[in-house]
Amino acid sequence: MVNDHTGAAEKLKAVAAKKNITLPADISSDMQQNIADLQKKTGKDFDKAYIDMMVSDHKKVISAFEDELKNGSDADIRAFADSTLHTLHHHLDEAQKCQKMGSKM
Repeated sequence: MVNDHTGAAEKLKAVAAKKNITLPADISSDMQQNIADLQKKTGKDFDKAYIDMMVSDHKKVISAFEDELKNGSDADIRAFADSTLHTLHHHLDEAQKCQKMGSKM
């Protein structure tokens, strides 16, 4: 997942540079709070919170990318969304598998 996200981030940076769009330098305050919450957890509590966050976040991102693909006005940004959606769906599927396995333990 790290390799996929790093690759997607590099592609997004290239599209943003081409469009003279400045991307945020830091993560959002919501994500900072998620990290802080995860840092307080250990063991199974951490695993459950992390995988729940992965499922939730991937669903949100997929929704945003699908909206961009459907309604976006910039062809390059729509192309980026389109090229990234398959990987995001794969990550969501894998995260949901882990989530289901964890709920059976």
